[in-house]
Amino acid sequence: MLKLWNKDRIAQASDILQSVSSQVNDALENRPISIQLRGLTCMKGSPARARVVYAPVLEVGGEGRLVRACKVITEAFVKSGLVLERDAKQELRRHLTAYVIK
Repeated sequence: MLKLWNKDRIAQASDILQSVSSQVNDALENRPISIQLRGLTCMKGSPARARVVYAPVLEVGGEGRLVRACKVITEAFVKSGLVLERDAKQELRRHLTAYVIK
């Protein structure tokens, strides 16, 4: 999880993503990737009180290109100090997130 609490950190994250874009494209083999959304679940607590829900993502074809691209990005953020190494060692949860507004 990135902690981008000010404009400087947002700009730094943007610069990092731009700097690794060619490596990400290489990891994706310079071609589109297809994903499937696998249901909907909440981050914490009961579904009735959910404030954040997410859909797990599955790469269609199982080639591992999505995971390789994510590793490139994660390593760049760790190297920059935007992500702590201990956080980077957690299992990557590939997902799409939605916030529930009540």
